[in-house]
Amino acid sequence: MPLDPDEFAGVCDLFGGLTRAELAGAVADLAARRGDEYDRQSHDRAVANARAAYALLEVAPDAIDGLDVDAPLLVPGPRAFPTTPEGGEDLPHLLDAPRRDVPRDAVETALRARLAADVAALDNDGADDGEDGGSDEGAADRDVETPDPDVLIDVTYDAAALTGTDFTDVRERIADAR
Repeated sequence: MPLDPDEFAGVCDLFGGLTRAELAGAVADLAARRGDEYDRQSHDRAVANARAAYALLEVAPDAIDGLDVDAPLLVPGPRAFPTTPEGGEDLPHLLDAPRRDVPRDAVETALRARLAADVAALDNDGADDGEDGGSDEGAADRDVETPDPDVLIDVTYDAAALTGTDFTDVRERIADAR
């Protein structure tokens, strides 16, 4: 049962944030209730795609004071239009996951770190002359190839709307990395 990136964001938004395992459980429950098939590998790929599209953002547990969580939380990202999937409105009553109020500053910190990794990938890609320049440390965090600078610039505007902070500095770094 594939969900689109906005539906993943919608499920996470129902709770404020979910761990990967909690999101997988929620989607598996939705699939069972609909009589649909659920495949964890397909689910994991779809979540990676939602993260790559900035529809989901991963917030580290140590960045969230006051929440009892030991794994990163997935929260709606700046490119998401959170949409509750069909049958999803019952998930808060069915899933054993608490409502979490993820502070805006934790979301901003995670978003700036993600954008910094993508800008660094742009820098590395522009400096790559075909020789092996070492590992791309941010690649595992990004789950994608080198990002498109135009998309990243758009993301910074969406990020400003989501967090209420200015991302001009990031846009300038993206422009410099082109």
